[in-house]
Amino acid sequence: MPESVSQPEESEKSELQWLAGTLPMAKYQKLEDLLKAKHWQDADQETYRLMITTVDKDEEQSLNHEDLQNFPCEDLLILDELWVKYSEGKWGFSVQERMWEECLGDELYPYNDKTEAQSDQFGDRVGWRKEGEWLSYESLALISSGELPHVNVLFGEHSSWGLYAFYRRFFQCDFVERYRKSIENEAPYSDLR
Repeated sequence: MPESVSQPEESEKSELQWLAGTLPMAKYQKLEDLLKAKHWQDADQETYRLMITTVDKDEEQSLNHEDLQNFPCEDLLILDELWVKYSEGKWGFSVQERMWEECLGDELYPYNDKTEAQSDQFGDRVGWRKEGEWLSYESLALISSGELPHVNVLFGEHSSWGLYAFYRRFFQCDFVERYRKSIENEAPYSDLR
C-alpha cells in the first residue's frame, strides 16, 4: 500500500511562494547589477541577450513579428521596470513608448502607409537616426547616443514594422498590467491612461 503524501505546512508554503517569486528575477540579476553600476552600454547588450534568449533564439539572431506578438508580458515589464528605476525615469521601454505614441499621433494603431515616416520621426527624436539615416548598433554604442535600451537592434536592420510591433506589444502588456492593478486597488478604469 502506498504511503500518503503529507501536505506542506504553512511555513513550507511561504518558502515555496518566496522561491517561486525569486527564480524569475534571478535571470535579471546581471542586468540589475549593470544598471545599478550605470554601465549603460553593457546593460543594453544584456537586455538584448535576455530578450533574444527569452524567445529561444541564439544571440546572433533577431526577433521577428511572431516573437514580438508572443513576447511574455512579464519579461517585458520587468525589463522596463529595471531600466526606468535605475535610470531614474530617463530610459526604458515605457519612456520610448510614450515618445512613439507622440510621433504617431492619432494614427497610433494599426500599421499604415504613414508609419514609415512616423518611425523615421521617432528615430530622429530618440537619437537612433542622424542626417536621415538609421545608425547601426555599433555606431550607437561608439558614440553613446540615443535612448536606451536600443530596441531597434532586436530586429537586425532598422524596421518600421519591428518598432511598430514592439511598441504595440509593450502597449498591450502595460495596459493589461495597469488594468489588473486597477482591479486589485479598485481604481477607476478611466485612470488607466
